Amino acid sequence: MSGNGRRVDRRVADSRNRIANAIIELGQQQPIDRLTIGQLVVHAGISRSTFYAHFASLGDYLERSFGNMIEAHARRAGAEEPNRHQLLTVSSILAHVSNAPRYVAAISRSKYRPRMLAEGERRLVIVADEKLRELRPDLSPARRLAMATFAAGGFMGTLRNWMEGGLSRPREDLDADFQAFTAALVGDRRP
Repeated sequence: MSGNGRRVDRRVADSRNRIANAIIELGQQQPIDRLTIGQLVVHAGISRSTFYAHFASLGDYLERSFGNMIEAHARRAGAEEPNRHQLLTVSSILAHVSNAPRYVAAISRSKYRPRMLAEGERRLVIVADEKLRELRPDLSPARRLAMATFAAGGFMGTLRNWMEGGLSRPREDLDADFQAFTAALVGDRRP
């Protein structure tokens, strides 16, 4: 499914996967900021018109794909039974990021990184707000949004620092720290 709940047909998913793989491969050979759409579509084996049918630019692709990844991992992990009472389950996101250290290094140096992180945070605010409706129905909408924003921003700041630091800290430590933080946040009983 896409970030807005619609099913993505197989051809669209195939094109997006080809683009993702091409960016990962090319981004390890040269700075992402120097990639051209021409290089990307040739490497992905798609047409330029196919790329532009879905994305306005390389930055648009990177921003949306990063946001989709963050949201999909958070939703999938948050729906799993052992994680049902956690505000944001980020272990899957951390595992995904840690599996691509060279790509993470390329993204960390990219001019697109701030937009990507902002989109990831925007998506996490939505997921956290929805989860808070379930976990804390006593909260006012304004308080719930403030808490969701605080949690999402905290995670994205942690993720940014971890990426910039070369993923040197064990992801399990980041996950445990974040879960302790959000447990304390959710435990705050002020409406």
